[in-house]
Amino acid sequence: MDNLPMRYSAIPIVVVALCISSFDSETANAQQAVFEKVKGLLSSKPTTVEQVTWLRSAQEAAGESAKTGKPILIYVRSKSCHYCDLMQRNVWEDPETAAAIMRDFIPLKLTREENPEAIEALQIQGYPATLIFSSQQRFLDRIDGYVEAPKFLQAAQRARMAAGTGSVVR
Repeated sequence: MDNLPMRYSAIPIVVVALCISSFDSETANAQQAVFEKVKGLLSSKPTTVEQVTWLRSAQEAAGESAKTGKPILIYVRSKSCHYCDLMQRNVWEDPETAAAIMRDFIPLKLTREENPEAIEALQIQGYPATLIFSSQQRFLDRIDGYVEAPKFLQAAQRARMAAGTGSVVR
């Protein structure tokens, strides 16, 4: 551009400025149209997903369990586990399952990467795994692997019922 006369050196700047100003208004209009469409879609559907609120401390879970008499549900996952991700989407984010877990259990989540000693103590061989302990911290049941929400809820409720009788579910 140094070799061009002064009158030509301003042309690219003017062209770019015109392109940017028309792009900005076109982009803004397009974004507003998309937002209006999304707003219309969201107004007809609930936007919240009920989820399990996990404790991350076994001491806290034991204390809550002792106070409430609810059994402890320990969910064990690995960060790189496909079936653990499916459990999150299909079980823990299922409104009926989440409500039942929050109502009937003290939920505790452990990850293989953050809690290797606890995983070893619980003798976890595969992921995901769910263990249920009574409020007196006695083992009640184990649910290994990925299980769809209705079957998981049935198994968890059987374990909860066993917590009241003190028997181990099998």
